[in-house]
Amino acid sequence: MKLANLFPDEDYRFAMRFERGRPEDFFAPTKAGPRLLAERERWLNEELARYAAMLPGGEPLLEETLELLRAWPATRAVASHTLSPSEGERAGVRGISTILRAAKDQGDASRGPSQVDGTSFARCVELGRRLEPDFLLLKPDAAGIFRLLAGCVCFPSSWSLEEKMGRPLEEIHGVVPGLNTQLSRPISGFLGKMAPGVSWLRANWGLSRSAELNQHPARKLPRLDAGVRADEVWLRVEWQSLVALPANQGVLFGIRIGVFPLAQVKEDLAAAEGLRRALQTMPEQMAAYKGIASARGRLVGLLGQTNF
Repeated sequence: MKLANLFPDEDYRFAMRFERGRPEDFFAPTKAGPRLLAERERWLNEELARYAAMLPGGEPLLEETLELLRAWPATRAVASHTLSPSEGERAGVRGISTILRAAKDQGDASRGPSQVDGTSFARCVELGRRLEPDFLLLKPDAAGIFRLLAGCVCFPSSWSLEEKMGRPLEEIHGVVPGLNTQLSRPISGFLGKMAPGVSWLRANWGLSRSAELNQHPARKLPRLDAGVRADEVWLRVEWQSLVALPANQGVLFGIRIGVFPLAQVKEDLAAAEGLRRALQTMPEQMAAYKGIASARGRLVGLLGQTNF
């Protein structure tokens, strides 16, 4: 996708625009794979409980995801190298113990996964080590509300997987100004009616003062402000894929991250102008949510400069 496509020729408005694609293409290995997988390994080794989680009911969603990955030629090797059930059982005991210790240390017993099958959790973690995109697994409850039951997110954009587990889709997106009132029902309806075998693609952008892929809030990375320099500004793009898991009425949600320095954005005149217009017309609540409210004037000015 060209950067200019992120910014429609209109004033800013939050919208859910989807395009059709092939799931296999989104989840397939890329040239950047070795670097991405090495970093995923690092974060999972350092703080497993922060980047991977599973609740009861997530196990069948994971198994169906693995079946899909095995069925797609480009991802077959990834799924084939995921732990077997017997290996997963042994690793699961170690992984569950790690999370229980972390939960105890942080005084948060609610995070203890004692009711989760250890084999499935270990396989979830192993898939997180081998799959380039982050992934979330959701399923509707008896009331038709989609809830987050499992996932591995090593490269979050200023949000916390452990805080979102078990929450309905509406609460996962609850902090986005206007999203619940405008899009909650359409999103839930769309998820429940997705045709299998299709990757529903969209992109979401933000701005950051760091090029780090992992922007978990616990890392306390520097934030944008009115004094930011041009070489400290990065366009951060989430490429997202929604794939139906029809056997369990669930959804596989994949996320890939792209990071681009502001200088690169300015090389694309249409992208630079689109970003500037979006910043100028964005509601204050949305600017605060994206973490750019105090830097908005400075960012608009930087986009208007011909030289840095």
